Amino acid sequence: MAIREHHVERQLRRERHAEARRGQVGSDVEQAQAHPISHRFNLSTGIIKSPTEIGMKLVSSCYNGKMPRRSAAYHHGHLREAVLTAAAALVDEGEPLGLRELGRRIGVSHAAVHHHFPTVEGLASELAATWFGDLDRAMAAAADAIAPGKPLERFRALGAGYVRYALERPHRYRLQFRGGETGLPSAADASFHRVLEAVVACGARGRDPMATTILAWSAMHGLASLWIDGAFRKRLDRRAMDALVHTITGLIAELLRA
Repeated sequence: MAIREHHVERQLRRERHAEARRGQVGSDVEQAQAHPISHRFNLSTGIIKSPTEIGMKLVSSCYNGKMPRRSAAYHHGHLREAVLTAAAALVDEGEPLGLRELGRRIGVSHAAVHHHFPTVEGLASELAATWFGDLDRAMAAAADAIAPGKPLERFRALGAGYVRYALERPHRYRLQFRGGETGLPSAADASFHRVLEAVVACGARGRDPMATTILAWSAMHGLASLWIDGAFRKRLDRRAMDALVHTITGLIAELLRA
């Protein structure tokens, strides 16, 4: 019996507390209506009012008297991927890479970004390695559009795929070839070897395959860089640029036929 009375008494106390709280909220609403400019956010009641707003918003249902916590979306290894994604967007916008700016965009501290990428150079190298893989796939797709029994045409397609990739992603392309103290990342070797294999497949006699590959690579890199940096852009549109690439790869192919 005593336990039941204790339970009833506790329930009554809860109801009185809830009623008192509702009365306080109503009082604050009336005060806010009477003094809309001076009323401010009160965490205990959940009433919010700024000088530039008209009216009030009850936010107690959202916060329940507690401040919202920062999202944990980047915990458990997700921050690294978020930094790389934000860095790619920054590069695509033509903006310089900066750890503080990346932290600001993601919504984390500079120290959090620094934990995964201590230097901008290290971040740039990782991006470049990924994008060299994209370059190799773009070149492979261009060559695969040509029948296997046409090695010279496949060689020319590699050059076209190379330049097309560079012109479609100019800021990424610049960063890829910026290099550093250690030179280009090892991921760049795949696309270079793809061109070398195409040169060998053409069966050129009396030609140094490595020298011919460097010639072809340098020609395509030079064309792409001249267009990206503006020297060719005002004189050649993309269609004219494609035609120029086709002509120059044809000249190099003539060396392979000899």
